[in-house]
Amino acid sequence: TRQSTIPRISRRRFSAAVGMPPLAYLQELRVEQAKAMLEATSESLEQIVAAVGYSDVPAFRRLFQRQVGLSPAQYRAWWRRAG
Repeated sequence: TRQSTIPRISRRRFSAAVGMPPLAYLQELRVEQAKAMLEATSESLEQIVAAVGYSDVPAFRRLFQRQVGLSPAQYRAWWRRAG
C-alpha cells in the first residue's frame, strides 16, 4: 500500500540529505551529547545515559566505545587530563 512506502521514502530522503540513516544520526547526536556531559558534569554514566534517551547502560556503553574508540569512563578521564 502507499502508506507503507511513506516511511521508507522518508528514510531514503533523510539519508540522502544527511548522509546517514536516521537511527545512525540519532545515535551520533546522543553520543555527542553524552560526550559533552562527560566533559562538563560529574553525573554518573547511568544519569547521562538516561538524559540522552537510553535506558540500557551496557548497550549505550558499547555504542559509545564503537563511535568514540574509548569507553565513557576512559573518555572522561582523557578529557580531564587533556583539559
